[in-house]
Amino acid sequence: MELKQLTIEPRSTAGKGAGRRLRREGKIPAIIYGADNEPKSAAVNAHDVEYVLSHDIRDNPMVTAKWKQGDGEIRALIKDVQRHPVTGQILHADLMRLTLDKQMTFSVRVELVGTPVGVRQGGSLEHLLNSITVRCLPDQAPALVAADITALRVGQKLTVADLTIPEGLEVVEHMDDAVAVVKATREALPEEAAAEGAAAEGAEGEGEKEEAGKE
Repeated sequence: MELKQLTIEPRSTAGKGAGRRLRREGKIPAIIYGADNEPKSAAVNAHDVEYVLSHDIRDNPMVTAKWKQGDGEIRALIKDVQRHPVTGQILHADLMRLTLDKQMTFSVRVELVGTPVGVRQGGSLEHLLNSITVRCLPDQAPALVAADITALRVGQKLTVADLTIPEGLEVVEHMDDAVAVVKATREALPEEAAAEGAAAEGAEGEGEKEEAGKE
C-alpha cells in the first residue's frame, strides 16, 4: 500500500490560544516522538490527517512526514488523535517516528474472504479475532491479512496457523487461537437431529401441561 504524505512544520508556541489559531488556519498541533529522538512540537494540516484516517484501514496508519522547512522526511505512525467531544473535529495528533531498520509490533487486521459452506447450510459465522499482532520491520508491516473461509463447514474453525503470513513477520498470538468459527444452528442440523430436538421440546411442553392440570 502506498503511503500517504503529510507536511509538517515546526511549532514554537503552545497552549489553547495557539491551538485555536492553528485550527483557524486549517492546521492542528502535533507532537512527534520516538526512535530515541527528543519529542518535537509540530503543526500539520488537519484535512490531510483526516483524509489518512478515513482512507487507511489500519488502526495506526503509517505515513511519510516531510518537514516544510528542510530537515528531510521521516516515517511515522499516527499513533493517536484527540477529537472534540461534540463536533468530532481533530484537535491534536501524536506521530510516532519509526526506525526503518528496527523491528517493532504492529496490529494487522484479519479480513475474512468468501462465504463458508457451513453458512450456506444454515450455520452461523463468528469472527473471533479481528486483528493479529505481528513483529517485523516497518516496511514489512501489511495493512491486512486476508483469509479464505469458503471451505469452512459447520463446527469447523479457522486458526492463526491457517493464515497466510507474509515472510519476515513473527506472529505474537498462539497458533491455535481461533480466528473464525462456523457454529451450528437449528437450520444447520441434520433433519433427524432437528426432528429429535423438536420432539424433545414437544414432550417437555406436554409434561408441563400435565403437571399444571394436576395442580
